[in-house]
Formats: sequence, structure tokens, C-alpha cells
Amino acid sequence: MSEYQFLFHNTRGAIRFEDTLKTKNIRYRIMPPPIQLENCCGISIRLEYDQIEELLCADVKEVHLFKDGKYELYYRQENK
Repeated sequence: MSEYQFLFHNTRGAIRFEDTLKTKNIRYRIMPPPIQLENCCGISIRLEYDQIEELLCADVKEVHLFKDGKYELYYRQENK
């Protein structure tokens, strides 16, 4: 199973996303955003899941695949 790092527009969105994960019984870890991805004092969520597309929502800013200690951009919300 692949491991992904989710970044959010704001803390409120991260908390809403956490509620979704709890409802779907998906295991996750809340952590500060990795410095390689974003230099801020926000919240990010790391999880292992293979159906990432079903988790994408307006609160998600970016999703990065975490593999072999490196991050690879998987999804970035386009500006509207």
C-alpha cells in the first residue's frame, strides 16, 4: 500500500478531512508539514491508502507520494 502526505489550505480543512478519515476507518497520522513540502506551522496528514482519488476534496491543497524517504507530487488543486 502506498503512503501519502496530505497538505491543506488551513487547519480547519485538515480537521474536516480528519473527520472524513475517522468515518471511513482509515488510519492516519497528524503531523507538521514536512519542511521539504511547506515551510509553515500548519497541519498535514500522512496515511497509507490506495484509493486516494476518493479522498480528494476542496480542503486538500496537495498530496505527495512518500516513497524511499522522498516526496513526489501526486495531486495539486488548481486555482479557480
